[in-house]
Amino acid sequence: PLAEPPTAPAAAQASFAWPYQDPLVRDGGPVWINTNAPFADETESAALLCGKAWAAVTGSASEEGPDGRNLERSAIRARRAMKAATAWIDAHSSCGPTVILGVSLGQHSPQFAKGAVGASDTAYQRQVLVVSRARGAAEAPLTVADAQRELEAFLAAPSDRAALYSGRTFPEEPVVIVP
Repeated sequence: PLAEPPTAPAAAQASFAWPYQDPLVRDGGPVWINTNAPFADETESAALLCGKAWAAVTGSASEEGPDGRNLERSAIRARRAMKAATAWIDAHSSCGPTVILGVSLGQHSPQFAKGAVGASDTAYQRQVLVVSRARGAAEAPLTVADAQRELEAFLAAPSDRAALYSGRTFPEEPVVIVP
């Protein structure tokens, strides 16, 4: 019999949004203000991560603040989301092997007049987004390189990137982060 073709990757939104200015970006490394992390909700995490060949989780920064610092904050958040997703997968072996990747989206484009925006107004700009591909029934585990190629192909397609962003606007090219 012929192997079933892989399903198409799908984009989704986690309910978690990074708190404003968390982490603080310092020369000695990030300083986390809160201990909250994505993938704490079991039901949501199962839907987003379980049974996937690969899953990519995002980090982003909202429009407030200087670009350079927020580009760094976005990457730090993506790495922390990767760590949380990996820990969730590791604790749920019944979900099968899943390659966890990260995507730093950078700083969101300005949507509000300067000074007329609050942290709650821009929380959606810091929300963790997930793109993943379901694992086929007889599919062998993917390598990180294969998962990265599939993710990069997804991000290169304007319609796929629009589906992931769900109306958000990030002027920088997304940066894929591998474990």
